[in-house]
Amino acid sequence: MKRKLVIFLVFNFYNFFVFSQIKDLQKDSLSHIWGDYYFLNSSYEKSILKYQKTDNNLSIERLRNLANSYILTDNLEEAVSIYEKITKSNKANVLDYYNYANLLPAGSDLAKEYREKAIKLPIIDKNNLDIESKVLPDEYVIENAQGNSEKGDHGLIFIDNKIDGKVLFLSEQSNSKEIKTKLKKVKSKFPIYNFYEGNFNSETFLLERINSNLKKINSKFQEGYGSYNPLNKTLYFTRSELRLDSNDSIQLNIYSTTLDKRSKIKLILEKTDKYSNLHPSISSKNNRLYFSSNRPGGYGGMDIYYADLVDDKFSKPINLGPDVNTKYNESFPYSYNDSILFYSSDKAGEGGRLNIYIATKVISNRWITDVLKDNINSKSDDFSFGINQKLKIGFLSSDRKDGIGEDDIYAFKFNPRLAGVEDFYEYKFSDTLVVAKNSVLFNDLEFIHSIDPLQKLYKKTVKLKSVPKNGTLVFNENGTFLYKSEIDSIYKDSFSYILKSELKFSEPITVYLNAAKKQVNQIQFKQFESIFFDFDKSDILLKYKGKLDKVVEFLNKNPEVSLMLSSYTDCRGSKSYNLELSNRRNKSVVEYIKNRVKNPERVTGKGYGEKGSINKGECSKLSKKKHQENRRTDFKLKI
Repeated sequence: MKRKLVIFLVFNFYNFFVFSQIKDLQKDSLSHIWGDYYFLNSSYEKSILKYQKTDNNLSIERLRNLANSYILTDNLEEAVSIYEKITKSNKANVLDYYNYANLLPAGSDLAKEYREKAIKLPIIDKNNLDIESKVLPDEYVIENAQGNSEKGDHGLIFIDNKIDGKVLFLSEQSNSKEIKTKLKKVKSKFPIYNFYEGNFNSETFLLERINSNLKKINSKFQEGYGSYNPLNKTLYFTRSELRLDSNDSIQLNIYSTTLDKRSKIKLILEKTDKYSNLHPSISSKNNRLYFSSNRPGGYGGMDIYYADLVDDKFSKPINLGPDVNTKYNESFPYSYNDSILFYSSDKAGEGGRLNIYIATKVISNRWITDVLKDNINSKSDDFSFGINQKLKIGFLSSDRKDGIGEDDIYAFKFNPRLAGVEDFYEYKFSDTLVVAKNSVLFNDLEFIHSIDPLQKLYKKTVKLKSVPKNGTLVFNENGTFLYKSEIDSIYKDSFSYILKSELKFSEPITVYLNAAKKQVNQIQFKQFESIFFDFDKSDILLKYKGKLDKVVEFLNKNPEVSLMLSSYTDCRGSKSYNLELSNRRNKSVVEYIKNRVKNPERVTGKGYGEKGSINKGECSKLSKKKHQENRRTDFKLKI
């Protein structure tokens, strides 16, 4: 049982943490690389043999590979030893602590200690990537649903998945003739909402009001945000107690019912008038309920909790933890699947406004959170977000300026496009094989997710579009690749692939392969001394163009070298003018070189005005020669 648990943890969460590995290929030994290869292709006994040759010099990533190889070959004693070494490293992550704790004797103090450490340890920032990308995903066009009222509408709930299907939504009571009489019995300065029944067209975004007289689920007081599960045709929703407190605040609790007329409405969580439970969202399997609450013991404001359905009763609520919850308000959870949860929070909103976030579960009750794109979020409150995968639409509620009422229902076509990406990797002629410093496939996806987190909702597979011209290529099971150069004199190669989603293919993703960096002769580069400019001029003097041509020649012979150029002025003139002048000087030199070298993106520069003066003193007392020495551009080599 113990081994099964450990293996479960390893297999389910390994990919999230591991594929930021295998950097500095030129420092890798051949045994290391073969160890990686065998591990990635499930040959664990062979990977152990290769890693053991250089056990003391293994990186933290390879130590994880070694430990997990021991686990998967039933050598738990050795796995404990390796994980002990890993957890003492300052590079240990959440998964390391959990795996170590699960390998230790159950109930031991040490196991308890490391589980507590795992809870407190921050989740690793997955956006810390080594590559730059040209990912330009489509902008989602957010449209105001036709049929919103002037008062306020929000909280769209799909009852079926037809193009013109049945929905429930919340609207202010005053919009209904049938319940105007109820309002006379309620004195409140706040809007009071009830459910409406309607049809929503997923092609035109037309919201048609059908029925507001839903006597079964509407009361004369407040109904709120809910969730519908088609498996048992049950509606979970928020409702007020039948009273207002002295501050006109309404205590809210969560109820459930089926939509047939005979079923009863029942309270599904503990009854309380000291705090509120609201905004339920039932999981697709109908076994977990997410909701918001300001109950004692939280992190502040409203927090998101969950309760599991066991024997037709919900368990004691559990706080989703500090990865999601903050001292601010987290509310409106929407359970997309077992590992994806959307919610709203005012933790970063200006003036306390709500933004929509996506939370991805990585292990146990630990989550990675991303804020959704700016065009989905606005400068107003954005909440009640969801995705209908079958209808290929997303929906939300907002009080943004272009709306009709106080809150409106919005929708957008959910058809994300994968744009082209460029990756750069290194190989060595001397090696039999090369493992990429990051997984090609996984690395691209992580970057795409960081640009547009909604891309996480679509599974993607790889399809090779073009093969290398001067070498052989093998894709591993997990998306990494192996490349072997067949011609030692060729320093560059490339291949491309596309990602296939459920909807369409991505644009081509190109992988550029360069030979491993050579040691550049720094002394050779010293011949490229600074160049100078005439007073108040930014054009390159004729006498320096020969020197710049030598720089170009050097860069073309050393494609692994990057160049940083820094430009300056003398002290005459205002600081703002000098800064602008230095940038013009820098631009003229950078463009001259970039137009003549391969891979021009490796040439960069910046102007610093008079900040880089090498001759300082009272400006009016400096000689012409010293002023001249300050009017320059310097070269800095980067390998």
